[in-house]
Amino acid sequence: MATLGQELKQQREACGKSLEEVSKVTNIAARFLQAIERDDYRELPGELYNRSFVRQLAKAIGYDESRALQLYERQSGSPRILTDEEVSRAPECLPPPKTGNALLLALSAAVIVVVVAGTSYAFPGWWQVFGYLLISKSAPPPSPPVQEPSPLAESAPQSPPPAPPTPIDGLTLELRATGKCWTRLQLDDGKPEEFTLLPDEVRLYRAKDKIVISLGARQAVSVAVNGRPLQLPSRDGITVKRAVITPDTLETGLIGALAPAASLQ
Repeated sequence: MATLGQELKQQREACGKSLEEVSKVTNIAARFLQAIERDDYRELPGELYNRSFVRQLAKAIGYDESRALQLYERQSGSPRILTDEEVSRAPECLPPPKTGNALLLALSAAVIVVVVAGTSYAFPGWWQVFGYLLISKSAPPPSPPVQEPSPLAESAPQSPPPAPPTPIDGLTLELRATGKCWTRLQLDDGKPEEFTLLPDEVRLYRAKDKIVISLGARQAVSVAVNGRPLQLPSRDGITVKRAVITPDTLETGLIGALAPAASLQ
């Protein structure tokens, strides 16, 4: 049985379309289209982008989109994502009513009423004394008298300006998204984390020695390290693959991995 990549390639060749023509129609890099036809999904940027690339490629060459996604899920082991229609048909689950909190509030209110009633019966004027104490405690203390500066104080030399702030220790990464973007991030020697940035989302991360970052859509995210905007490198102009940020690359500007935005104009 032919794989998804083989069927897509046969359909594309039967339509007489080249990879470059499909790339222009779908705005997907040709190397990603080649990876799909080779069934090599490790070269793709991430799960959400993988499904979108497969669907757009199938649509561009007249292949059944639903069948393409089914074959992709079967070959890659990716969990199936429910459609909007399936989600709307699912029964709505409502949480059970929380009666415990309401009962506790009712008991507390009853106890307060009993205490206030008993106190008023035993000490009829207690509320007047209590109100006087509250007013006396809430009154602001008298302000000290304002002293006019002496002529000697005016002629005294001004104190030196405060020292500049201490440089930031380590690396502070700021990601500010203007659109949807799949992101893979590794701080120092920690475990890589994959997530999707949403429009107008801002995230901050701290690292000591190294940050390794990959982006599925470079133009949808502005990157700054220690307050300095950076333009990450991209071979295809769309994605960023394993850009390494260290204190050395940040200071020198470029060691084969990345450069500040000002130097890439």
